[in-house]
Amino acid sequence: AMEIEGAYSQLMKGSERTIDGGVWQYGFLRSRANSIEGGTTEVQKNIIGERVLGLPKG
Repeated sequence: AMEIEGAYSQLMKGSERTIDGGVWQYGFLRSRANSIEGGTTEVQKNIIGERVLGLPKG
């Protein structure tokens, strides 16, 4: 979706020239930030495996 929007994908959410109010840009950027804020995917998988599934540490 970001490639389709071209130069418009660089605009901030809420800018009058964004497509769909900047929802795509915001979602794209937040998806990266969310993975960093919550820890890496591998760390999260290890925690689930160890604590929830009772798998050995590895």
